[in-house]
Amino acid sequence: MKLPINIPSRHSSAIIREVSILAALLCLLAFLSPAAPAADKDRGKTQQKLDAACEQAREARIAPMRQEKIEACVKSGEHDNREACEAEYSHFGQRAGKRPAMFYDLPECVEAFEFQKSYRKGTSD
Repeated sequence: MKLPINIPSRHSSAIIREVSILAALLCLLAFLSPAAPAADKDRGKTQQKLDAACEQAREARIAPMRQEKIEACVKSGEHDNREACEAEYSHFGQRAGKRPAMFYDLPECVEAFEFQKSYRKGTSD
């Protein structure tokens, strides 16, 4: 086999061998690569479901408390109207400044956190 470039023949077999090894490695890499993104995609979907369940459970606990705060605000005349009170407490239960978000200790949230933590450690449940 004659190469299109002018390389001394004693080196051409070494180059062909190196190119063959490189091609084999690239084929192996291409063969193995689709498995990782598929696993990451499945894991990502699972994480999204767990996170959504956590947020839904948190909102179920926070919503009545937020509503109480809004009603107390309206009754006390803290603001001129209900909309202002609703705006004031719209982020109630969420993280603000040094105050942590509420109810991340619910079982649904702990499960989501543990699943995410297992991925960072390289283990799976």
